[in-house]
Amino acid sequence: GGRFVASFDEVGDRDGAERLRGAELVVDAPADERPADGDEYYDRQLVGLRVHDAAGRDAGELVDVLHNPAQDLLVVRTADGERLVPFVAALVPEVDLDAGRVRLADVPGLLDEPAEAADGAGEDGS
Repeated sequence: GGRFVASFDEVGDRDGAERLRGAELVVDAPADERPADGDEYYDRQLVGLRVHDAAGRDAGELVDVLHNPAQDLLVVRTADGERLVPFVAALVPEVDLDAGRVRLADVPGLLDEPAEAADGAGEDGS
């Protein structure tokens, strides 16, 4: 049903689990811990990375990761506002945690303002 299910040794029944409703769970994980698969990342590793365009120019900061059914999206804060970038190798060919950056592919318009908002279309119903 799209929900996570977890069990805890200290919570033996449904009543105990109900008492935890709304509780915030925190995991104490080493900062340098990485997933076993080299192409996977924890959100905490990505948030805060600098985002560079294909030419290596700084384009903004990665501020969030959205997990959607079709694919994950990187939320990039640019000088012109937040942009969503699908987190796929074709668009994000390099993630360099040690250097603190991700590099985007050379795709025109990837971080541009959506055309509808940029030209004012839709503001007056046209």
